[in-house]
Amino acid sequence: MARKSKGQQQTLSGSPIGNFTNFSPKPIQASRSPTAADTGFEIGQLWVDLSTDLIYGLASSAGGNAVWTILGPGDSDVDAIASDSGTANPAGGIITIAGGTGVTTSASGSTITVDGGIPITPYVVGPVSTAGFTTIQAGINAANASGGGLVYIQNDTYTEDLTLFDGITLHGESKEEVIVQGTHVLPLSGNVSCRRIKFEDASAIFSAPMSSSIHLITEDCEFDVTNGHTFDVANLNVAAIVEVRSCSSVGANDGFFTNPTNEATLFIDSSRVGGGNGNTLTFSRFFTVSNSTFICPVQGIDSAVFEVRNCTFEDNFTADIDCIGNITLSFFNTGAVQAFTMNSSMALEISECVFSCAAATCIGGTGTGFLTLSTCSFLNSTIISGPTNVIGGQTKTGDVELAFPGSKLIVKGGAVTDFIGNTTLVAGSSVVSNTSISADDRIFFTYLGSGLSNTGQLSYTISAGVSFTVESTDGADANLLSYFIVRAF
Repeated sequence: MARKSKGQQQTLSGSPIGNFTNFSPKPIQASRSPTAADTGFEIGQLWVDLSTDLIYGLASSAGGNAVWTILGPGDSDVDAIASDSGTANPAGGIITIAGGTGVTTSASGSTITVDGGIPITPYVVGPVSTAGFTTIQAGINAANASGGGLVYIQNDTYTEDLTLFDGITLHGESKEEVIVQGTHVLPLSGNVSCRRIKFEDASAIFSAPMSSSIHLITEDCEFDVTNGHTFDVANLNVAAIVEVRSCSSVGANDGFFTNPTNEATLFIDSSRVGGGNGNTLTFSRFFTVSNSTFICPVQGIDSAVFEVRNCTFEDNFTADIDCIGNITLSFFNTGAVQAFTMNSSMALEISECVFSCAAATCIGGTGTGFLTLSTCSFLNSTIISGPTNVIGGQTKTGDVELAFPGSKLIVKGGAVTDFIGNTTLVAGSSVVSNTSISADDRIFFTYLGSGLSNTGQLSYTISAGVSFTVESTDGADANLLSYFIVRAF
């Protein structure tokens, strides 16, 4: 309860005291803080809470409710604010919270808002006075000393040949305005990522001077190489992986990636790859690409394995030696350049692709492996010439010419669904079952054998999806015929 001062009549509630004038009442001392119910005191009455050492003053009292305001410091009050490099003391009852590099503060009512423009990383690179580091290499070195981390790069142009380390991620503010000029050395192992950066160099963006098993990811980046390869990484070994996602090449003569012997793996998705035709993209291991456009020539070497889906090629694609793989749902738009070169002794498949090629040879090469063409369209008068074994079905707009010595037209026959076969006439007639035949098909017949007799003029009728009947004008015709069905559309 409150403690009364000697010689003074006081109460903690009730009506004001009217027996005294020009009198400043002594502070009330109690083991609690005042409440709204503590009325009946003059404005300015002091109250000391002995349990917290806080001092309150009566600010107003109306309608049976008292308003008490804290006045004095106590054990829990804030007298100063300490920082990493000093202490702020109130001046006139105010402590200022100021902004800094990339940080602004604002206040309204009882709220202070701090807006920070720097991402959550201690490794920020930018112009002088705007970031913790002014060179990318300095930021990389600091992150590497702490075991790796994200290096955030503010908009600017940086001319540096970087040395990269395991665990480093380079993240630009925007790929349009973060420009990094130079050639950058990859570590011998580990993981490196680059995002939202435009890289420029005369001959190479990334290099691997020694054998490396790095896993490198580039995402939403732009590459500008004047004459060379974005990834000049012949020394990446069989354990290395390069991933390219949503990137674009804008260089005049960029072969993009070269790893002709050491069998690194290359993944590409949703990207524009290479530039010009002076340098070739070479891969020697796994080549998995999708939803991308290739401007430069592409070559698979040795025993490379490729899987291509929904891509466009504007220059030649070559499969050498023991390459194996498939290309599907893609567009070869190579103009006067041969679209595909088959030099492999292994099996390759091209399915559901379109060839727009005006070269003398559209598909060429010297490979002995089986090249299967399935549901492909050829938009120009071109030649399939060279590969020993070309099988499968294709759609061709224009002329088909088999001009290479030894080339042949291979048509599978023997089943009731096939378009080539033999039949023997009985009394000048034969019914041939064929479940694939349609009403508008054309059928060509040839007599087989020598010294034939009772040959006549041949005609046919078609029962679509069931069979066709061949008739001879000689009712005694019992000769063997060969037939070939051609579909008209």
